[in-house]
Amino acid sequence: MPSIAGIAQTRRYYDGPELGQGLMYDMDSTALYSVVEARCALADDKMSREGSPCWWGLAWNFVDSCSYDYIKVRSGNTDFGDVFDRRIMILSVIKKIGGVDSIVDSVTVRKDIAEIRGFNSVALEWRDGDLNVFFGAKTLAKVLSVEMPHPWKSVGKVVGSGDLRVEYAVVETRRNPAVTLASGWSVDALYDHIANSSDAMEGIWSFFDRETDDYRARLGGRYTLACVADGDGGYLLLYVDGAEVNASSWKPCMIKGRLSATQYENNYDLKWFDSVMDPMSDEDFASIDMDANLMTLNFPIHRSKMRFSKKTLRKSL
Repeated sequence: MPSIAGIAQTRRYYDGPELGQGLMYDMDSTALYSVVEARCALADDKMSREGSPCWWGLAWNFVDSCSYDYIKVRSGNTDFGDVFDRRIMILSVIKKIGGVDSIVDSVTVRKDIAEIRGFNSVALEWRDGDLNVFFGAKTLAKVLSVEMPHPWKSVGKVVGSGDLRVEYAVVETRRNPAVTLASGWSVDALYDHIANSSDAMEGIWSFFDRETDDYRARLGGRYTLACVADGDGGYLLLYVDGAEVNASSWKPCMIKGRLSATQYENNYDLKWFDSVMDPMSDEDFASIDMDANLMTLNFPIHRSKMRFSKKTLRKSL
């Protein structure tokens, strides 16, 4: 199966009584990447000069039985009845609108095909604005790529015509970190809240200095952060400005870190998201010197730390 990696990667397997034609599977419409794979066979598949009347496929953007996108998998023969006849599989990417099929692209596969009524696997991978199609009886190989955006509907379905047997199905996604790290704050609301806050921790904290082991960690930027209470005894560190690595991906008010209270005053467990939005070690921690208005973020595994100084904002009248 094509593999995807990164933050918030999830994989769900479908098995047991769920399997069969009509199986509905969940998709994350906000994901950056997704892969759907199924291994299926048609118990009543037939050899035919015109191609088998039976077919199966994977549908996405499923609205109803008359509107969805899908991959159609159908067997055929190169020279039916001839001694040189070979079994083939025809894979077509199709848009169904109002019950009418429109073929986007199609490919004929001539190798790594199961015997008639045997199991074949298909995987669909949405990545960087393309749909990549993989096929194989034993090993998945890329057979087709078409320009197609990630599914916008959260429902997919196994479709087909015939006695369909499903050995397994799996959906794997990588969530969009911009969605995962969204805080719900707007810039105006954030600054208004901070300007009128009586919580000494809340405020704008700007990069002050650092001690880093450049062999273990690279500075992602000279960040400006907003610190606001999370309502659960801890605080959110929200990105304001200063990213230098992957700067275009960071937007104001995205979550850059979380501070969770410990038994020690002015000391917090730190969950920090690095420049590519991956979470760092669970051993990270933060300490606050309120007299000096300094916040120190410590990354012991990386033998590094950053310090931030607090700015003063005027209260609005």
